[in-house]
Amino acid sequence: MFKHLVLPPIALGWLIVIAWFQVRRRPALARVLLAAFMACVYLLALPRVSLALLRMTEAAVIDAQFVGAQAVVILAGGKVLEYDRQDRVVNASPNSFTLERLHEGARIARATGLPVLVTGGSTDGELPTEAEIMRRVLVRDYSITPRWVEERSRNTIENAVLSAPLLKREGVRRVILVTHAFHMRRSAWLFADSGLEVLPAPVRPVTTRSETSFGDYLPTAQSLLRSYYAFNEMAGLAGARLRAAWATP
Repeated sequence: MFKHLVLPPIALGWLIVIAWFQVRRRPALARVLLAAFMACVYLLALPRVSLALLRMTEAAVIDAQFVGAQAVVILAGGKVLEYDRQDRVVNASPNSFTLERLHEGARIARATGLPVLVTGGSTDGELPTEAEIMRRVLVRDYSITPRWVEERSRNTIENAVLSAPLLKREGVRRVILVTHAFHMRRSAWLFADSGLEVLPAPVRPVTTRSETSFGDYLPTAQSLLRSYYAFNEMAGLAGARLRAAWATP
């Protein structure tokens, strides 16, 4: 919850709060803050700007042929739960992010014949875990049974920290990592920091047209959300590197 309050675009609302308290004492400053808020929100909601920010978080594919890979690791991206009138979970399915990652991971697993690890716990405290949902989908829809199911992680850091021992225990050191392109740079760094060699397999990398159009200058809610994802990844990577630096004697 805290990160939503300190990351753009939601954090820009603090400009309005400050402007509100300055509107009588310093009306000129209040107008500047309000103008800054409107300009920032407009820019972050532009398709071109949000895509450029998102592209900054992407990691390049190291080896398209995945030479020497020993396993396919698929990161969870969320789940969708359905409840009955007694608030009991009656159905659980992967959200769109997880489903796209599963599809790409299954494609790679079939092409390479490598074993699969799925990782993702329950950030909301509800069962089943994201990893268990992923396992069910892989078995049911792709006829692939994951060799490892990591169900305790609640974030990307724990995805890496808890998955690495499961893999190393069976001699796996080089993995194909499947997650969305905007999430890949942070994920690959964390898995590498956990002692694994990572071959990125990014899902849905950012693509843009070379020519501009009128629509590129019209703000959209989707673009604003993309900007949030970009800032979230940048902050997450910076935080992970700071923690690693502090932990180093």
